Amino acid sequence: MNSPVVDPQPLSALLRSRTKEAHTAAERSGVMSSLLRGHVTRERYALLLRNLHPLYDALERALDRVRDDPWLQPIHDPRLWRTAPLERDLVHLAGPAWAALPVTATAAAYAQRIDGLRRDHPGQLVAHAYVRYLGDLNGGQILARVVRKALGLADTQGTAFYEFEAIDDLRAVAVAWRSALDQVPADDGAKERIADEALLGFEMHIRMFAEIDEIGRSTRLNSSHGYIS
Repeated sequence: MNSPVVDPQPLSALLRSRTKEAHTAAERSGVMSSLLRGHVTRERYALLLRNLHPLYDALERALDRVRDDPWLQPIHDPRLWRTAPLERDLVHLAGPAWAALPVTATAAAYAQRIDGLRRDHPGQLVAHAYVRYLGDLNGGQILARVVRKALGLADTQGTAFYEFEAIDDLRAVAVAWRSALDQVPADDGAKERIADEALLGFEMHIRMFAEIDEIGRSTRLNSSHGYIS
């Protein structure tokens, strides 16, 4: 009697099921919990963006440098890159000296991990692209409205991070990008390792959000002169 053929689980479905609880936990952690409830100050939001900046900078530099890797070709889409919009928001919110804002230990470690993956295991970058970009595409517009209301921002000043100027239909791109994950030529074992890396990414976000919350209790910003402790 022949054994039934079991279709391998698509990477997109595996990532979603393996990280669902961690994703929810991240949304409820530290500064992110306050942000989603609309309880965020200009100072603390600027700290959040400052700490997201090294993650995106490292990830996007890495994705561009190894874009010909067969695991990364399907998901390489520079229209999603967020580093430049983050910098515009930081200038608006914290002034030209925004780089003086503190970077948490976890944010720095996260950027270093991405650099290490680029050198040693570039295919694992798929996990961190998943952690960041699908969330940006799916929930970014909601967050943009929350931030504008909480901080009294006009138009896109201070919320360029959520604006994808080169994309007309965010939902369609999100669907297509999720489907592209299933074109990554990874076997079942490799898919599990990508999911493990995505879980680590969410865990590092949870720690980073808590650290930002702690720092935010003892910092203030000056829009012209940057960070003042």
